[in-house]
Amino acid sequence: MKNSLYILILVFALTSCKKDDPQPAASSSASAHPVSCTLESVVMTGFNPLNYLGEHYDSASNAPDPFIEISKDDVLVYTSVVIGGADNETSYPMNTAATGTLPITFIEGQSMSFRVEDNDSATDTDFMGIFDIDDMFNFVYSGDQAEEFTDVFVSTQSGNVTFLLSGTFEY
Repeated sequence: MKNSLYILILVFALTSCKKDDPQPAASSSASAHPVSCTLESVVMTGFNPLNYLGEHYDSASNAPDPFIEISKDDVLVYTSVVIGGADNETSYPMNTAATGTLPITFIEGQSMSFRVEDNDSATDTDFMGIFDIDDMFNFVYSGDQAEEFTDVFVSTQSGNVTFLLSGTFEY
């Protein structure tokens, strides 16, 4: 009986000293929160054919020639080519650069500003609208594990010009 008690204690001691199961290794392929977002596409979806004075930008028979300027943290980083004779009810990709390039990458806390102008001549433009986003990353990131953002609607502060923005997240 004494031997049985020693064996039972020994078995109990050996089984209670079981090594803890190893923790699963963290996945290195993706973190829970993206580190940046990249603006890849800008599409102008419409604009008011009249300026803030209620007048046509160029004339009733001559449509405006819009282009956009994108600033990142108050530094101009992109200017699109001019869309000549734009129809206010037609969508226009603004992805072809006159200066700078798309895509544009933003980290958390970086601002973005869009300025829309009507090109009248090499030295003259008419203001069409502007919109500012204090934190571009958090504007497009909804907290999910999305790999991209598609057709995020934005409008100038006056509502005169509308856009759809698309891009990706980097993890």
